Amino acid sequence: EEHPEALASRGRLGGMLSEQGEHQEALELFHGLLPVQERVFGKDHPRTLSSMSQMVGLLLHAGSAPQAVEMQRELLHRQQQVLGEQHAHTVVSKSKLSTMLSDQGKHQEALPLFQACFEGRKKELGERHKGTLDSMYGVAKSLSRLARHAEALRVFTECLPLMEETNHPWLSSLRALLSDCQKALDSSQPSPSPSFSSAAASSSASPEVCGRSILSIFPPCGCFPFPAFSS
Repeated sequence: EEHPEALASRGRLGGMLSEQGEHQEALELFHGLLPVQERVFGKDHPRTLSSMSQMVGLLLHAGSAPQAVEMQRELLHRQQQVLGEQHAHTVVSKSKLSTMLSDQGKHQEALPLFQACFEGRKKELGERHKGTLDSMYGVAKSLSRLARHAEALRVFTECLPLMEETNHPWLSSLRALLSDCQKALDSSQPSPSPSFSSAAASSSASPEVCGRSILSIFPPCGCFPFPAFSS
């Protein structure tokens, strides 16, 4: 059972079951396989890390998102220690974790991961690469969900032409989020108060305000919405 080739065969079987849609059976297989791999190969061995990655996807499919997140955290930590921050597998794991956290509404935690992925991918792959734009989109979306609309709008605006040039599959989603972000910014701005002279002119011309104090034309203090950005 602990022979390396036997363990490799079990790993391949688990992958095949997953591809065939037998997710629960595959998950049970990897649940049994992972601790044996850790004991035989070590926690940082590529085969062990591969099984962890498989299990994360299967846990998500089974609706066990919190468990999936914790396993993805551990996988990322091991890859950072063994492969380094800039290794392609580490960056992919970091991107997956940021997306998982975002899907659970943990935008504050997801944001720095998206930012790190964006910076790394931009340097290694270029700003027009799909992976780079995926991470840039994640940064902007997280900022928007954290009500940091001005920052989000700047990133959305930078990302839009790049997605248009490359026909990115998330282009329509980005446009919708950009529009929502602009509306949120517009609604958070104070409404301009009418000038004293225009109010006075209105007072003399309109019978509805005759006999009222000029101050009654203005809304009471506190009626104007002010921006409420969180840091």
